[in-house]
Amino acid sequence: MGEGTFQRHEVPAQYLAKWQKTVDLAAELFGADAALIRRLRLLNARRLVATLALPEADRALTELEQSDPDAADVLAERAHYWLVQARPELAVPLAQRALQSLESQRGSLLHAEAAWQLAEAQHKAGRNEDARITLDSLLDLQQRSLGAQHPRSLITR
Repeated sequence: MGEGTFQRHEVPAQYLAKWQKTVDLAAELFGADAALIRRLRLLNARRLVATLALPEADRALTELEQSDPDAADVLAERAHYWLVQARPELAVPLAQRALQSLESQRGSLLHAEAAWQLAEAQHKAGRNEDARITLDSLLDLQQRSLGAQHPRSLITR
């Protein structure tokens, strides 16, 4: 397998369920709060998408969506899931919702990442002009808030 290639691994549902029970029990025993548990579940979903364990990723994301369907990080990860599946038309509206929900954090790294993801989804959906507009808006915001020579502004160019 060459560099940058991935091999898909099917993780049987019974192993995932056992793993989840173990994690839940450990969190309960050590007094982990709900935010930490949620963060770990999101990281697990990201890991599953990254390793192309897509049925398991879908289940993990569905659980997160049930508990917090409008959370920007969950929307963004589901958008990433659809990009990996080569379904950018499904990723675009989710990436748009993620970016809109981060409007109060304009200029933050989270906001910039959401804008980049939206532009990527728009580009892959063949909406190149929309992607350019998204990135131009991000560049303008970053230059005004961070300065033209800031690394994030330079990367966005």
